[in-house]
Amino acid sequence: MPGSTLPVLLEHPKLSNVMARALHQPIITGQGHNQQEEEEVDKMMQQKIKEEQEKREKKEMEERMSWEETKEQILTFQEKLLALQEEKHCFSCSSRTFYMKKKNKGKRSRMT
Repeated sequence: MPGSTLPVLLEHPKLSNVMARALHQPIITGQGHNQQEEEEVDKMMQQKIKEEQEKREKKEMEERMSWEETKEQILTFQEKLLALQEEKHCFSCSSRTFYMKKKNKGKRSRMT
């Protein structure tokens, strides 16, 4: 492969104990910060998941209540329909009876 270079290993000079401790501390505290940031992000994500779950449960409850209210309304309307049908039946029976009586009266008055 023309123009490509092979990786070169570089040797670093050995660090003194003082220098190693000086570099070690910021690395450790940086990891602590990263860990703390990750924990905060985890808490925020858990809070968001909890809020979404509560919203979903609330929506499901509202839909369930809506269905129950609709069922109750249907039952109420069915009861009203049955009552009106019964009233209609009674009215038609009474009007038929009234008509028959009037018709019979008319026949009797013509006969006499």
